[in-house]
Amino acid sequence: MYAVGKNVEEYVYGFQAFRRNSQTIPVIRNKLNALDPINRNVLLIFLADQLEHRQDLGGLYYHGGIEICQEFIDRNGHIMVEIAENLGFPTLAAELARVFRETVLAKIPVELLSEISRPRSLVIPPKSYRRRLSVAFYQEIISGLHYFRCKINRRLHSLRSALGVKKN
Repeated sequence: MYAVGKNVEEYVYGFQAFRRNSQTIPVIRNKLNALDPINRNVLLIFLADQLEHRQDLGGLYYHGGIEICQEFIDRNGHIMVEIAENLGFPTLAAELARVFRETVLAKIPVELLSEISRPRSLVIPPKSYRRRLSVAFYQEIISGLHYFRCKINRRLHSLRSALGVKKN
């Protein structure tokens, strides 16, 4: 039984399989004419997804992003452009070529490149940023209450242990 229909399930499965193994891009180029309509459409969706992910240069801000993007584009960019053209989508091919070129030539300010351990964007607040006094006061009160609650719980736990009383 399919939750959203057999065709949709096939598209989702094909797209996820294709995203997990980008090594297949050169292989797909050589077997493009042998693809069935669903796999051709999945390939088109994948190409559009690649375009969308690189339009805002977001991947460059991740840990190791510049090198990873550069390597991926060097290895697969020209092939994806060729595939889009062969599928009959010259506008998509031109946009892919443009976005890949911009990604490779992009210069990211050194302040925005940090050695972060997990993939996420870095946000640098403007110099004019300041927490409102009421928000800062509220956060300090909550922090203080949390501190005292933890301290009381630790003391109660040690007291229970000393008396041999088990917690309900």
